[in-house]
Amino acid sequence: MPDTMVGVVMVLLTESLFAYVMYEYFKIFFERKNMKGIFLYIYIICIFTQIVQSYIPDRFAYCRIILACGGWIISSLFFVGGIGEKIIFSLLLVAMSMFGEALVGCAVLAFGIGEEKQGDIWGVVTYFVLLMIVEILKRFFKNEMVCELSWRTNLKMMILPIGSMFLAHRIFYAQYEMGIKGFYPNTIFSIVILFGLNVIVFNIYIQLSENLELQRKNAIYEKEFQLLERNMHEKESMMQEIRVKRHDLKHQMLNLLALLQKGEYGKLESDMKQMAELESLNGLLVVNTQNSIIDSFVNNQYAVAKEKGIDFQVKIDVPAELPFAGEDLCVILGNALDNAIEACERGLV
Repeated sequence: MPDTMVGVVMVLLTESLFAYVMYEYFKIFFERKNMKGIFLYIYIICIFTQIVQSYIPDRFAYCRIILACGGWIISSLFFVGGIGEKIIFSLLLVAMSMFGEALVGCAVLAFGIGEEKQGDIWGVVTYFVLLMIVEILKRFFKNEMVCELSWRTNLKMMILPIGSMFLAHRIFYAQYEMGIKGFYPNTIFSIVILFGLNVIVFNIYIQLSENLELQRKNAIYEKEFQLLERNMHEKESMMQEIRVKRHDLKHQMLNLLALLQKGEYGKLESDMKQMAELESLNGLLVVNTQNSIIDSFVNNQYAVAKEKGIDFQVKIDVPAELPFAGEDLCVILGNALDNAIEACERGLV
């Protein structure tokens, strides 16, 4: 830890920059939790990690890496997502930090000012390089469904970038510690090649996320089509039954008139009650909002609930045109009705 006030202020400013980098980085892949002060918590974690790292000797460099990774994984807990994905993307952030450090180190040596330590200035430069990489990642993963990929898929796709950036860092420092002169041009060239490979990997990663989103929408559209087809058949059945009822109505009315003329009021009352009971039509279209998708969902779930002896009361008003994607509402409504029916079956309500 620095023993002067200027050194302490420099560390605080440097860690605030890195906390911002980390905050922006995790926002690319995860949705932040609904809580205040997330940036402040990440900042505190960064300072604590830096303090602990300052007491670890240089010969235990791997312990510092493990500690940093642990602190970043803890920081990722302020965002929504699986722990497996958070560990993988925390490792990617570690590798990016090492990659930026190696890149800055090569640049420092190229200008002939790398023989002596320059305080914390190169750490600040490294964080700015890391911030640039994060901004590049934002362009890559803009509006992508990368968070929907499983942690196994994330691991398979990220192992090459993580491994390549880690190797670039270790090769750079191995050559530097061995005192090899003039090695940095080759190292810079290697870093550029690795960067190009990682761009290719990220493009493949984005294509996977796009395919996943396409499969999700196709599954929803297939279900919607099935429900629309079911709704169409239900309407056809109802119309056919109405036509039959209308065909018989004339004869029934004549029969009622004959009973009235004969004074058979008991039979008349019985037949009129029978005519009023149109139970065969009940349940076919309990909902008719002019939105065929919603009608299909609710009518289908109504029939399922009735078959299972569950009381299903409906009061719904949905416009024919919705201001958002219909498939999103279908997912929410379908899950809500499925959960409600399942809870009734278990006797939880």
